[in-house]
Order: sequence, then C-alpha cells, then structure tokens
Amino acid sequence: KIECYLGHLLIMINCRLLRVYIL
Repeated sequence: KIECYLGHLLIMINCRLLRVYIL
C-alpha cells in the first residue's frame, strides 16, 4: 500500500502487522 511506504517507521510496523493478519 502506498500509505505504508509514505508512512513512518511506526506506520511501517503497523502495515506489517496488518499484512500478517491478512495473510
């Protein structure tokens, strides 16, 4: 997601957690 890339490290970690949930 673009937001994840434009987001800061904290957001990046959040995206990673969400990705794990989706997977």
